Amino acid sequence: KACRNAWLRSWSISAARSAPSCPSALGSTEPWIRPVTLSSAGLVLILWGLFQKKCIADNTAVIVNKVFALEHNSFPLLWAGVLAFGVQIYSDFSAYTNIARGSAKLLGFEICHNFNHPYLASSPTDFWRRWHISLSTWFRDYVYIPLGGSRCSRWLNVRNILITFGLSGLWHGAHWNYVLWGLFHGVLVACWHLATARSPALESGGGKAGHLARVAATFVLVHIGWLMFREESLAQLGRALTLSPFTAPREVWEAGLFLAAQAMLFSLPMWVFPLAQRLAGPEGSRLPAPPTWRRTLMEAALAALLLAGILVYSSPSASDFIYFQF
Repeated sequence: KACRNAWLRSWSISAARSAPSCPSALGSTEPWIRPVTLSSAGLVLILWGLFQKKCIADNTAVIVNKVFALEHNSFPLLWAGVLAFGVQIYSDFSAYTNIARGSAKLLGFEICHNFNHPYLASSPTDFWRRWHISLSTWFRDYVYIPLGGSRCSRWLNVRNILITFGLSGLWHGAHWNYVLWGLFHGVLVACWHLATARSPALESGGGKAGHLARVAATFVLVHIGWLMFREESLAQLGRALTLSPFTAPREVWEAGLFLAAQAMLFSLPMWVFPLAQRLAGPEGSRLPAPPTWRRTLMEAALAALLLAGILVYSSPSASDFIYFQF
């Protein structure tokens, strides 16, 4: 708890260091513009966070809990559950930060984005620039850089990466699966650094096809990590990693594909909402434009749709935020 309190105290410092795009509520040339813009955007963000939690995270949690409760799992069902967990943990984490950001906007303050489309990352390093930005920034500023960062020999840099990620795993809980998850990501980041240092073309070569291949590979590796994160028993994790796709019967494959498609269907709003926000107007700019009828109508329509979605599609089995257990 002492470590967590230290992180909370220094979070604002690291967020301020890493986010020039996070202005405060003061400094606008038109004093009335900022409160109106922040209040309307804040209400939409709060509703969006509630929708993410009640309609996306809690619905996918039903799939995840049923799959991981099976005593004898199979390859298609297990990985459908892992895919659903990827949707659940992203929407769950993003939900509480969006509720916090929306509440801050109502009070006239701007808080940094904490997630920036992490599943579109094109490398393990890129993933950690997009996922839980406040936490990864804190570990960078207060663990990785004091250890020496990258201003040292190649192998000392690898050591610094592994220590940082190992501690980030331990921060989530005193269980070996969290430590293993952290070290797994540390190995991915270290290997990516070594590989790109030797072959810089790996980072940007291949055009659009190469970029898509890197995004797909990163997505798969991140979800292998989510299996380690979700599976608390190391024995069950070992069995899960040895499951063969060739031994599952056809009906099990059909069930697994159905669950995976269901999880992807639940995740669709996560892709659509950012596009709707862009249509409504730029968010979080340093000097926002005065409210217009177009922006006001778009935000009102978004708020109405989100409220209706919460009322209609909320999961009947509510659950706490995942992050409350850390």
